Amino acid sequence: MRAARVTIQTVGPFRVHNALGQDLTPKSRKGQALIALLATSPNMRRSRIWLQAHLWSEVDADKAAKSLRQAILTTQQALEGSREVLVKERGALRLDPSLVDVDYKEIMRKAPSPHLFEGGRPEFLEGLDIGDPAFEDWLREMRTDLDGYFDRFMDTDRTDLVAPVIAGGAVGPARQTEQLRFARRQAIAILPLHNGTGDSLLDYAGAGISEDLIDRVGRLRWLPVIARGAANRFCKVGDNSAAISADLGARYLLDGDLDITSDGYSVDLRLHNGDTSRIMWSDRFLLPREDPRAELNRIIPQVVSLIDTKVDLAEQNLVAGREPKNGEFYDHIWQGKWHLNKITRDDAALAKSHFDHALKLVPDAPEGLIQAGWWKLWNIWATLGDTSELEEVVALSKRAMFGDDRDARAYCLLGLTETWRLNSDAAISLLNESIDLNPSAANALQHLGTAYYLNGAPEQSLSPLHRAVELSPGEPFLFLTLAELGMAYLMLGEHQKALDHANHALRFRPNYWYAQITRLHASLALGDERLIAHARADFARNGTRLTQAHFRWLPFKDKSWTKSLKETGDTAFV
Repeated sequence: MRAARVTIQTVGPFRVHNALGQDLTPKSRKGQALIALLATSPNMRRSRIWLQAHLWSEVDADKAAKSLRQAILTTQQALEGSREVLVKERGALRLDPSLVDVDYKEIMRKAPSPHLFEGGRPEFLEGLDIGDPAFEDWLREMRTDLDGYFDRFMDTDRTDLVAPVIAGGAVGPARQTEQLRFARRQAIAILPLHNGTGDSLLDYAGAGISEDLIDRVGRLRWLPVIARGAANRFCKVGDNSAAISADLGARYLLDGDLDITSDGYSVDLRLHNGDTSRIMWSDRFLLPREDPRAELNRIIPQVVSLIDTKVDLAEQNLVAGREPKNGEFYDHIWQGKWHLNKITRDDAALAKSHFDHALKLVPDAPEGLIQAGWWKLWNIWATLGDTSELEEVVALSKRAMFGDDRDARAYCLLGLTETWRLNSDAAISLLNESIDLNPSAANALQHLGTAYYLNGAPEQSLSPLHRAVELSPGEPFLFLTLAELGMAYLMLGEHQKALDHANHALRFRPNYWYAQITRLHASLALGDERLIAHARADFARNGTRLTQAHFRWLPFKDKSWTKSLKETGDTAFV
């Protein structure tokens, strides 16, 4: 029998009840906090490691894990006939969204009802105190966010100023200061789709697609999304991109059309730059008449990934080669990213300088911490540095999570770091959490695929790696994903596919040693002397000189693969 649906009240005193009004609230404060953490998380899911760190931050890992297991048991008992609401997974815990209503998410999804303010402004998790500093920090941040959100609806002069309103959640005043300064230039407005079908009943379909895009783009975190209430005043951009952009305070605009085709529907989307009045990207997507939602679920992350890449590169190019304006945090961020994408030692040094400047301006800004962390990982990878340097990346990642625990990039950063530290289970859990937060995150999918094959499961790596390629056709580091696919196929014994993907990677980055070693290994396995000679000639032509450090650095769980690749490398110049 299906579990009874429950409602979780987090605004005001915490309470859980079913449709009959029966109180199911756990008596334990830790149990209440556990449900609150899950209920307000993206997809209502968190890794066990994350939960332990927020509920038992002052005890060792083993004791925290034991305490979490006990809290899960007592919470399930309190839920009685609705215990199926709480779902246990390997390395994670979640609530079943199909069985749960959460007042916080409803409030954040639309304007709060006036009755909420009867008797005064409500407080998030009123009176809940568990005595853990990490939970208290999280609680303080959530209360600040909710207060900031309420402020926007109680201040009538600012109802159309949506710069700090991030789709899928509100940004509290602590983070508004940084974002308000830049949102009116690096923001996007997603306009409602124009219904060109002639059927007014399909108005809801166009609105639904726009809503999905607003939610998904909001998960990028770095790109503020203009609130739907303001954007809905416009439909088609046409030749008015500059005027609409100025009106909404957003440099970037996305509009589109929904039409009927002979066997279904078409969705045409266009990404505009209001500064230049040019269309940056456009495409047509076809939906089947039967079950169009399944195809939309595949398309929307792809569109969001393209927006992510296109706007990111546009912002980099906007500031490239010019002196950052005095005190401009994002000028340093974009110039740093522009230099880092050049993938040279000199540019990397310039990138570090810009990220350092950005963090001096706003020391706790998640954006600066994340970019500094990526720079550090790039430097370790490029110089074959010592893994002891990864501790700095761990610290940067955790500071970024503290600043914004909904930013998928921080989890991805920490997940990749754990992969390199040979903590495969923790890495896979963190990377899955990153993908839950942002399903369009191609780099998280790439690193998840890598973590799987390094952990001895290459068959599990193919799906996320192929999805990463699909989501990032123009990504500057696409060669890395292609090389990882080559290695996964090599481990599976599919040598021709390994060779094909390695060659594809080398077309983007001819001197990438990892793709070169994969190609040579696959060529040797195929026994084709012509291919072997070509692979060896490329090693010599590109001046690649493999050292012990190259192979010591590879974090395979099965060290026989490290040995095998080292032996292949030894034959490169035979």
